[in-house]
Amino acid sequence: MPGGSLSFRLQAGFKYFDFDWTQMNVEDPDYVFNPQDVQRFTPDANFGIYYQSRRYFAGLSSKQLFQNEYGKSYSGDKTTYTKLLRHFYAMGGAAFPIDDKIVFRPSMLVKFVKNAPIQLDVNASILFDNIFWVGASYRTEQAVVLLTEFRISKTVRVGYSYDIYFGPLLPYNKGSHEIRLGFDLDFMNERTLTPRFFF
Repeated sequence: MPGGSLSFRLQAGFKYFDFDWTQMNVEDPDYVFNPQDVQRFTPDANFGIYYQSRRYFAGLSSKQLFQNEYGKSYSGDKTTYTKLLRHFYAMGGAAFPIDDKIVFRPSMLVKFVKNAPIQLDVNASILFDNIFWVGASYRTEQAVVLLTEFRISKTVRVGYSYDIYFGPLLPYNKGSHEIRLGFDLDFMNERTLTPRFFF
């Protein structure tokens, strides 16, 4: 595709789940609730599509496409089914050069699954000389994330992020730390867009 690249991804595999209810020690047993042991070996698949140019990117993906059923439980005349629902993700972002060495990168991620509220992540970061960047993210589930990353070499990156939670979680969670290490390996010896604003 002129000025950019379009990629597709299809992942297929199997999931195995085993749950033995007899191993549970219940202080106050409910004899009406009579769940069955769950043992499932089922196929599943994920799909994604992603477009990237030097200044923009956009993607759409979904996981657990088959919505496999893992088990059922009975309570009186009511039957409850356990199912892995499809998850959908949409993302997009852009790079806006401020000058020769500073780039502003806004982006957004939308997550959706049936019977749950839509989650939105709004991100903004500033890239300095294509080596160091710092940014922040706001999540609609009442969380703010502070992020930074440093490019050690052409192939190695190291980053750090700190999640701050608000709302009902605030008294019980003082935040979480994450350290990440990334590698950019070009096994096909293809020419890479330079500078790279999206990793």
